Amino acid sequence: DVAAERAIERAVKEVKEKIAKGAADSVPDREEITYEIKVKSNDNIAYENEDGLVKLSIYGDNGSSGQIELRNENEEAIKFNHSKTETIKKKASDAGKITKVTLTCANIQSWWLDSIEIHDLKRKSKHKFPFNQNIDSATPHTIDLFQEGTIVSPAVVVRGPNAEKRKTPASKDQPNGKKSDVSSVPPSSRISDSKDKKKDDRATKPGDKTSDKPSDKTSDKTSDKTSDKPSDKTSDKTSEKTSDKNKKQPSVEKNVEYVIKVETGKVQLAGTDAKVSLIIIGEKGSTDKINLETSETNKNPFEKGSKDVFRFQLPDVGEIKKINLSQDGENALSGWFCTSVSITVTSAPPKRYFFPVDRWLSQTDGDKLTSFELLPNQRPNETEKVIEYEISVQTGNERSSGTDANVFLSLYGDKNNILKHQLKKPESDKDPFEKGQKDEFYFTDIDIGKLKKINIQHDGTSTGSGWYLDNISVKLPARNETYNFPVDRWLDESEGDKRISLDLEPNKKPTNKVEEPKPEKSGIEYKITVKTGDKTGAGTDANVYISLYGDEAKVERLQLRESVDKKLDLFKSGSKDEFQFNELDVSKIKNIRIEHDGTGIGAGWYLDWIEVCIVPRNETYKFPVDRWLDTGEGDRLLALDLQPDKRPGQQKDDVDEKKDDDEAKVE
Repeated sequence: DVAAERAIERAVKEVKEKIAKGAADSVPDREEITYEIKVKSNDNIAYENEDGLVKLSIYGDNGSSGQIELRNENEEAIKFNHSKTETIKKKASDAGKITKVTLTCANIQSWWLDSIEIHDLKRKSKHKFPFNQNIDSATPHTIDLFQEGTIVSPAVVVRGPNAEKRKTPASKDQPNGKKSDVSSVPPSSRISDSKDKKKDDRATKPGDKTSDKPSDKTSDKTSDKTSDKPSDKTSDKTSEKTSDKNKKQPSVEKNVEYVIKVETGKVQLAGTDAKVSLIIIGEKGSTDKINLETSETNKNPFEKGSKDVFRFQLPDVGEIKKINLSQDGENALSGWFCTSVSITVTSAPPKRYFFPVDRWLSQTDGDKLTSFELLPNQRPNETEKVIEYEISVQTGNERSSGTDANVFLSLYGDKNNILKHQLKKPESDKDPFEKGQKDEFYFTDIDIGKLKKINIQHDGTSTGSGWYLDNISVKLPARNETYNFPVDRWLDESEGDKRISLDLEPNKKPTNKVEEPKPEKSGIEYKITVKTGDKTGAGTDANVYISLYGDEAKVERLQLRESVDKKLDLFKSGSKDEFQFNELDVSKIKNIRIEHDGTGIGAGWYLDWIEVCIVPRNETYKFPVDRWLDTGEGDRLLALDLQPDKRPGQQKDDVDEKKDDDEAKVE
């Protein structure tokens, strides 16, 4: 009995290792082969709606075949019938020697599946997978089937590292009233039954001395020794293992609704015709690959500047830890610039997860990757944390309270500031800031920490630019923080204190009194010259920003977007671009920061040098750079802090020595 028990354990271990070896979800580049799939039903299949479909994945020692959709020649879901075997031939990646199959069932009301048989035409091998169970809306959407003759019992499972198996009752009656045949019972059960039967036969053998009265005692002893003790040990061990497994692995039981929103960028050729998919990984497990095919908002998803919404009923994976976003890259127009992905779990209370991307998924652009693993609120390959901001702006109901002026919001935190972010296009796509209207804006930027105050302003452009603002709220979903700013007043140059810019603190209403203007430093003219290196691919289409830090003040994140000569193409290889600004006087410049946001085709930028001139004082500061700002080059930085006459990473003493050497050579 002990030897048999060990043999069973070894067999189970061997099967599990084979299954694990073939359980890769990704399908590498392998030759396609033809599989003949035979599906036997004991009842007609009933789909819940027209989206009902059965998909099958074959696993072997080469990995996965990928999902095979069980459709007929007209690309319709196959209608499996009672006591009929459907035969389907499909091409798929070669999974190698077959170990198991996985069914993915979508929108099935009822279907009694008897078995599936796979014929590997390349190896001329047949593999039968008995099931003998009903599948319905309560059944988890993914089912693992194991070959006839293996130790592993058929079980309904939800895929994922922490998913729990739901055991199949081996004796469940079939619809025709007959019980499952012995082939559907795991061999371990058959071995145990056979041994018990032999022991019973020996105990009651005709003519045996123990067949009379004493036979009862003997029989009891024999039964105790041969049946009860070993089976108790085995069952105890099995129950202990099952119990321990259940403790370690919380189950993924119920389905919940996931609303997935994908935003495509507005850069040139940002859209794609590729097949886009993602996998959601949570604390309880992970989903299968989710194909994003039918958008609720657009007929053709993933077009330039589009926002596509997809809705799915999926197993609850718990708190979402990360996602894997990918596109198949199978055609010439597959390059895709994705701005962001958000996932909302609609179950009460609803929770939203935001994944900034802002980069190419392309075989030819950027870092030439078509798949990214994304963490909430963090761009791929970025160390500085970015978070999402949700801004809600309520315009008042006063007469002519709306405005067509450009509105800007600045956020001031205990770690960082975000200055003059334009509130341009709300989620509703309506004209913003109309009378009585509530507008919501979403954007991502650096984490400013705890919000201390905000500034709301408009530029006074357009006829009737006066604006009656009711209130503003700022939500930081990453920390579940919401800040409310009551306003209830005009921002109008002809009303009240005539201010069109307000500093606001949380839960504190601003005054309408005319205040004495505080003395401010007057604006001063700066001329900024930027020289791009003369190298292949040195130019950039990204958005470029400069910050100036002086003795007495600072000017942060000026975007270099309109040159003096009004050129359309800025920062091209070998070009010199000049910009003029009238900004706060920072006094003597100590250092600057130059950065770009990594957007656009070929965002990497080789910067030669920058020159900043304070025109009224004729002070010129030169900043040598001579290096890449590129996520795929060198230290992969997109932002540099620079000091006058000092290259990044170079000591100033080295610069002075170099100057002395140059002067000596001239003499």
